[in-house]
Amino acid sequence: KNDSRQLDPEKNVDLVTRLQADLGPQVFRSLERFDPSQGRVAFRCTTADKLPVVGSVPDADFFRENYAAFFRGKAKAGTVFPEPRVHEGLYLLTGFGSRGITYIPWAARILAAEILGEPPVVQEDMRHKLNPARFLFRALRKGEKT
Repeated sequence: KNDSRQLDPEKNVDLVTRLQADLGPQVFRSLERFDPSQGRVAFRCTTADKLPVVGSVPDADFFRENYAAFFRGKAKAGTVFPEPRVHEGLYLLTGFGSRGITYIPWAARILAAEILGEPPVVQEDMRHKLNPARFLFRALRKGEKT
């Protein structure tokens, strides 16, 4: 009988190698310290800024087309930018890292209010800090390809 719980370091090395190839090395920075012979590893979904991602999934193409000029300093004074576009009915609630058990009820309430069209339950600056579009804005501001 094959017990799938048995330690198989070679299988772990292969899995980690494939994950890095598929998702890119920047996604799994913690793997640099990973020793597959130890047989134990845990990944926690987190973000570079350590804040969770809560809200509607942004339309990245729309952001690139409509906001790139602003971040490159090519927008003329008085330019009015359109409201951000999102993928209707598609939301994110992720990136809690080790704080999930503490933050998820709070974040779920924020997301529920957004989905139901209720008044926001946190201040606007906090909603901006949690917004999934923040990564697109940062990349555009830095001139990175999104």
